[in-house]
Amino acid sequence: IAKDVETLYIMAYDFHKAGGNPGPNFPLLGKEKYGYDFKTMLSQFLESVPPEKLSVIYGMYGYDWIVDDSGNVLGTGEALSLLQIESTLLKACEKLSCEIVRDADASEMRIRYAADDGAKHVVWYEDIVSVAAKERTARMMGIGSSSFWAYSFF
Repeated sequence: IAKDVETLYIMAYDFHKAGGNPGPNFPLLGKEKYGYDFKTMLSQFLESVPPEKLSVIYGMYGYDWIVDDSGNVLGTGEALSLLQIESTLLKACEKLSCEIVRDADASEMRIRYAADDGAKHVVWYEDIVSVAAKERTARMMGIGSSSFWAYSFF
């Protein structure tokens, strides 16, 4: 395929989908924990495509899943733009007593909270800090092109 394209765009998002159990949009590391990761993916692409023909697309959004006591999904996760997360959810976290952490392996943010109705939620999302970590990895591997997918940003 490398000989037939000028640029191959790698969509580095939706690793954990709305219809599945919660997890990172696309983990930087953590192949053992998540089954696959960003660094492994780039290594595999580089086996057959030169780095100057690769461009990584980062998804600047996340999903809000309702989960049971074991953390298993109870329905389809709701897609949230990074703008919605930063302007609404994070501001509501004071009232919701959120647990907000950056996952060390995935490099992405995870929020756990209970809604007013008692439903337990888990939100994973990509932000500028997690993208910067992935960009450093891509550049160290010789990939210098990237762009963003911003779900319903405007």
